[in-house]
Amino acid sequence: MEFAPFFYLELKEHILDVPYTLAKRRIRVLLPKDYEAHPDKHYPVVYMHDGQNVFHSKEAFSKHSWKTIHAIKRNPDLPSMIIVGIDNG
Repeated sequence: MEFAPFFYLELKEHILDVPYTLAKRRIRVLLPKDYEAHPDKHYPVVYMHDGQNVFHSKEAFSKHSWKTIHAIKRNPDLPSMIIVGIDNG
């Protein structure tokens, strides 16, 4: 089974300052593979809290991620979207 049309290429990581706690918070943004090719296209955005559980099992609290990328790949009826994972403080 091929998932090429639904393969997400780029997971961008950002570290932001949280002014009220003086801490830092990691935010990751998963972009659809056609994102750069279509700069005027609008994508729905899904914000997911506990972002350390969203993408990779090695980072997840329980050592089992929510398998978000796999779910997108296996459900071709879903539209292309941007997924934002906001780590728990």
